[in-house]
Amino acid sequence: MIINSLVPPQTPENINPLVVSYLEAEFAKLNSKNTLDIECLHGGKPWVENIDHWNYEAAKKATEVCNIFYLFLYNVNAFILV
Repeated sequence: MIINSLVPPQTPENINPLVVSYLEAEFAKLNSKNTLDIECLHGGKPWVENIDHWNYEAAKKATEVCNIFYLFLYNVNAFILV
């Protein structure tokens, strides 16, 4: 199984033929008696989101608070251990 992740501006129509031709060329180098069967199960386009959305801003703030709290606990533990 091969997972192909696309990023903008890539599209399945542009990338899938490149992946298929690469896999076929590499398989041909093996001189195998086996066969290669390639099937594209999903042709979705890359998902794009606005990183300025309030959900992402909330996650950034939560991460900052968590990091500050971790540094506080680390410094307190270091102080106690010394």
